[in-house]
Amino acid sequence: MLGRILKCHCGGASPACMVGDDYQGSTPYLAFSPGHFHSCADYNSLTDMSDSASPDQLPPIGLLAELDEGVRRILAQSGRFETLPVETRLATQGTSHQTLCVLLSGKASVYCHAPGDYVHVADIKPGETVGEMNMIDPQRASADVTITEKARVWIIETGQFQAIVQQDPVTAYIVMEWLARELCRRLRRDADHMLRKAEELRSHMRDVDY
Repeated sequence: MLGRILKCHCGGASPACMVGDDYQGSTPYLAFSPGHFHSCADYNSLTDMSDSASPDQLPPIGLLAELDEGVRRILAQSGRFETLPVETRLATQGTSHQTLCVLLSGKASVYCHAPGDYVHVADIKPGETVGEMNMIDPQRASADVTITEKARVWIIETGQFQAIVQQDPVTAYIVMEWLARELCRRLRRDADHMLRKAEELRSHMRDVDY
């Protein structure tokens, strides 16, 4: 009979990802069934779930819908959830930015400082991300991102993501591929936008009466 139940942050890759206190060995093990034990490489990140409520989960909304439940569970356990009031800054242009943030509810706006102007670039909706480039290439923030409607967010630090890379490289690869797809989509959208603007400018110049 297994004693206290622990939940494993590796996402429960085995049929029953549990640890029993009554195991007499020196190393805690995953148990498929009483008396049948299997070593867990991620034991250092086990969390006692016997006396705590279920943790927050990342819902399958927006970009998160592209990730399966197991990957979302690992991410949820690795990062943190926060409720942020209006005017909270998620990023400040020109400053070091070391987090990935997913907006779960509410709204945020993106603005860029330009010579003599402060340009509204985009609005961020639930399921969209802030700081995905920093998980791949940490740099200074390229824009200001500010909460404009009370928001629930999930945040993971670069260091926390690096821990996933070391402990669970398969999950890390899935997440990096997910982020890369989103960056590619944004680059294509930006390229299309610039082409349209260039064509509009050429049309305007052709129509100018010299």
